[in-house]
Amino acid sequence: MSNTIKIFSILFISIIVLSGCASTKPTQEKSKEDTISVSQNIPRKTYTSQTLGFSIDVPENVLRDSADRTSLAKLDIFEDQGNVYFTTKPLDETMQNSSWDLKISGKTVRNRDEIKSFIQSQYGYSDMTDCELEFNQNQSKAGLFQISIYHKNKDLLLDENPCFISGKTSILYDETSGKIITYNITEPFFFISDEYSDDSEKSLLSLKFPL
Repeated sequence: MSNTIKIFSILFISIIVLSGCASTKPTQEKSKEDTISVSQNIPRKTYTSQTLGFSIDVPENVLRDSADRTSLAKLDIFEDQGNVYFTTKPLDETMQNSSWDLKISGKTVRNRDEIKSFIQSQYGYSDMTDCELEFNQNQSKAGLFQISIYHKNKDLLLDENPCFISGKTSILYDETSGKIITYNITEPFFFISDEYSDDSEKSLLSLKFPL
């Protein structure tokens, strides 16, 4: 392969995902609302979820590098019960094996209490009584916020802080539509096309929310 793979670290606020699981097997995206368009020049596609209110550009193939071999795998997309899974590995019926590479979840909320409830369900908090939400205004779009989570006692060490979340994730809230989404990455993975090398950071930068 002539292209050079560049690996970029993706550092975002948040979490080790302990989210709820679906009770039924997810179905591959075929709904009238959710569409895929493929670029004619490079093997990328745009996934759009009208339900969750986002779109994202992803390559068709994922390059995986393991100890014994490097191989290309087709990137599949499944939507189920407010969650969109991007994966190269089969999902089990309960999703408990965390076999997805990227997950984007969302819903429509009416107030701050529902925002907190959604975050609690996504990130496995048992109690958020002492957790505070900070809404950081997006500079390029009015009404769009990135949400950070802090403990009321700001002097706590990280290993003592029940509100601290770490990992590759982000929480976005659009005040106008009332939609909130989170995205989570389970492990670093590499994208590739026939014309250039790519990585997951490029796809996350293409995330459009709200539509």
